[in-house]
Amino acid sequence: MRKMSADSSSLTVRKQQDGIRRIILNNPRKRNALSMLESLRENLLTDLHTPDLRVIIISARGPVFSLGHDLGELTSAWGREHHIKVFQTCSEVMTLIQDLPVPVIAMVNGVATAAGCQLVASCDIAVPTDKSTFATPGMSVGLFCSTPAVAIGRALPRKKECVWTITSSHQKQSCGTCGQTLTVMMDVC
Repeated sequence: MRKMSADSSSLTVRKQQDGIRRIILNNPRKRNALSMLESLRENLLTDLHTPDLRVIIISARGPVFSLGHDLGELTSAWGREHHIKVFQTCSEVMTLIQDLPVPVIAMVNGVATAAGCQLVASCDIAVPTDKSTFATPGMSVGLFCSTPAVAIGRALPRKKECVWTITSSHQKQSCGTCGQTLTVMMDVC
């Protein structure tokens, strides 16, 4: 059975067929900023306990998987309560992804930065392509990407090993500290 959520103007689009749920981050104009966290949560939780759901795949429209939070929504004009809500929602969604009863795969075919990297690191499996780049560039604007850095630091070795095991492909990597870019180039089978 094929199920689909919302229309193409939604911040996320959910499609499900044959036990595979695909959630597509659908705001390429805003570089798939994580303003869509409520929509993502809804798509993760909808019909979660149906017996035919076997896997969830998160991907994105456009050349950017996710740039993370929209910094324009985190200015002082929005107020402290808004900032608390944004970061609380982000934390809840990342934890939810880790606690789901089915595997969650991030299919990354583009740039993932800051909390976008955190989203990838929170998934069970990350599948990059030769177009994938990862960065935590907060230092360049005076921020330290502490929350994404925790998820990335905990997950990267496990994800690297998993991708090597699953695809048997060769990788070229350049790893650095926060503010530098991790580039993964591989051929996905």
